[in-house]
Parts: sequence; C-alpha cells; structure tokens
Amino acid sequence: MVKFMNDERVYSFLGGPPFPYTHEDGVRWSKSVMERSQSLFRCMEDGNQFLDGCPVSSIREVYEDGSDVYIGDITIGRETPERTWVGPEDVDNLKKPVGDPTILYTVGDYLAPTHHRRGIMSTALRTIIDKWAIPRMNCQRITATAFVGNVASVGVFKKVGFEHVRDVSDAMNLPSGRGGHLMSVHLLEWVCK
Repeated sequence: MVKFMNDERVYSFLGGPPFPYTHEDGVRWSKSVMERSQSLFRCMEDGNQFLDGCPVSSIREVYEDGSDVYIGDITIGRETPERTWVGPEDVDNLKKPVGDPTILYTVGDYLAPTHHRRGIMSTALRTIIDKWAIPRMNCQRITATAFVGNVASVGVFKKVGFEHVRDVSDAMNLPSGRGGHLMSVHLLEWVCK
C-alpha cells in the first residue's frame, strides 16, 4: 500500500491521503479499515437486514497456487453533507437510519498502476454495487468524483452506469505535502434502476 500511495500514477488522482505516505500512515489506515470491517461483520452476525457499508474493501490478485497480493482498494460509505456538491435534500444524510433508501453513498477507489487498464476496477465496482450495496445496504444512489482531467476514472464510473452530473470548481483541498491547493472535480452519480 505504501508503495502505491507514493506512486504519482496513484496519489495524483486521490484527494485525501497524506504525501509522502509513510508506513505509519498505512498502519493507521489498515487499523481503521479493520475496525470498520469488524463492526460491520458484528452487525451481520446480529442479523441486521441492512448494513451501513461493505466490510470488504481490499482488491487482491489471486495466483494459480492460491497465494494472493494486494493491488488496490474500493470503499463505499455515506456521502458527507460538508461536500460542496451535496444538495439540501441530503443535508441529514448522516442521520438517516441504516437501510433508508434516500441515503446518498459515495465510493472511493485506487488500483496499483501495474493493474490499470485491465477492467479490474469496473468489475470490482459493479460487483460491490450489485452483490453488496443494493441487497445489503438498500443503496439507491451513489456519487463519485474524479479530478478534472482524470479520464480513466470517469471511464470506469461511466462503464458501470454512473452519469456525469457536473464539474465542481475548487472542490477538494489537497494535503499540504502535495501543495495544499484546491482541485476541481467531475461529479458523477449512479441511480438504481
């Protein structure tokens, strides 16, 4: 993970991770992912019909001998109302009960550069939506963003059924290690049909 997060072909298209990305950053991220996953698994064990996320986010390549290697990540969670593109109808998004069909979700993802342009991310995203988000979260709407000019990510989202809504100027502030300036994004949305 640390290697990917320090690769310009990955970090230049991500809004949040610090740069340079250290081993400690990876440990913190992994710990938070594990805690979230364990919480969601407990909700499943308790028999909850709907969950508020997907407990699995790692994308791995499995070799013929059964071994595997981490190649990326895909997460789905509630969109935060603080984002400039979130409309007034979603201002209470974080307060809605789990399973509410009006919850607005968002996805984030990245893939190792060695695995770009193979259809892996569009397959992973389609699988998360069809096999998890719809049946286990009652997900009806998802937003995604990509920095203006990130044609590959926009292509992945469109391939899975997202539609371009609009471009949002100065929407994301990069970490100070990457200049700390504002970036504009393409806003895309998927709606369950």
